Amino acid sequence: MKLQYVAFEIGIKMKKLMKKIEHVQNVLEDDDITIAQERVIFPLFRDERGYTIQELATMGGFAKSLVSRTITDLESKGYVRRDKVSENQDRNIKIVLTEKGKQFVEKKNERVLEVLYKWFANIPPETVQEFSSMLDVLLETDIGEAE
Repeated sequence: MKLQYVAFEIGIKMKKLMKKIEHVQNVLEDDDITIAQERVIFPLFRDERGYTIQELATMGGFAKSLVSRTITDLESKGYVRRDKVSENQDRNIKIVLTEKGKQFVEKKNERVLEVLYKWFANIPPETVQEFSSMLDVLLETDIGEAE
């Protein structure tokens, strides 16, 4: 099969996959938290000591100002709090999950796993790993378009 036909087939499959992903996002959507807020809150689950706003911005590839505003919104909803590492250094404020935030992330993770198990149930684990690696390469490839 010629490369142009393979590329065309991949394009069609990607469009179908995008529709499935949209459906999954709708199923997993939470009215209280936006996707942008989720992208900031989920890394906080990794380390109970928390992260600074700069660390969260770097991890997510966001502007520090966006993360700061997002943290303020999440704080007002009771999902995160600011913890000072030391009294004399405002720069050492760590953002940590509250109990409400931990419960949200745990519940969301369970829902995501349910969907992924259904989606990948008939695929061998090594194929899922290869797919994940291919996605990493695709996501890191600059095609000259904005995110």
